[in-house]
Amino acid sequence: MSTNGYIDAPERQCFGKFKFATKKRAKLHLRRARTFAGRGDMMAYLCPHCDYYHLGTKPGVKAKRRRAESDQMRYTERNDATATGGGEGEDST
Repeated sequence: MSTNGYIDAPERQCFGKFKFATKKRAKLHLRRARTFAGRGDMMAYLCPHCDYYHLGTKPGVKAKRRRAESDQMRYTERNDATATGGGEGEDST
């Protein structure tokens, strides 16, 4: 089971991921990933499909990232509309 309480499809949860036989090995690789790639948002977890450990994004991180990107897009669109004359109360004559 994944850390969020849901079991994902094996194709999604296992495909293309490194497999670690022990949590200790996974955490060693995780420390390297954090050091060299700046990936502090990752964790090691036991896969319910293959019984190996994988590295994945911590629960909630992807949702926060998507929300921040969405907020940034709305902010940019609002500012673009104002800058191009799309604001309220402007006289076009």
